[in-house]
Amino acid sequence: MAMTMAMRRLHALLDSREDYPLPPREIIEQTGSADDEENARAATLAAHFGFGALAGAIFALFPSAVLATWRIDMVATCSRAMNDASKLVKA
Repeated sequence: MAMTMAMRRLHALLDSREDYPLPPREIIEQTGSADDEENARAATLAAHFGFGALAGAIFALFPSAVLATWRIDMVATCSRAMNDASKLVKA
């Protein structure tokens, strides 16, 4: 949920060159899975959370020693990304 909220807020800050649909919406539009805007929004949310749930389930299959190593790398990467994002917002 936190990533979804962050992406919605940060997406609104993009300039017009970069203001295109996010990947879940692009996939729904390319597959023609929805016939109107309301169904497209619902399908986009389902695709978004479905992918997250699947990725989380696969991630949970890894041994905890591997996850501990990755966790350190992910914290560092997230920290850098948040720092970069805050610079963009201030600019």
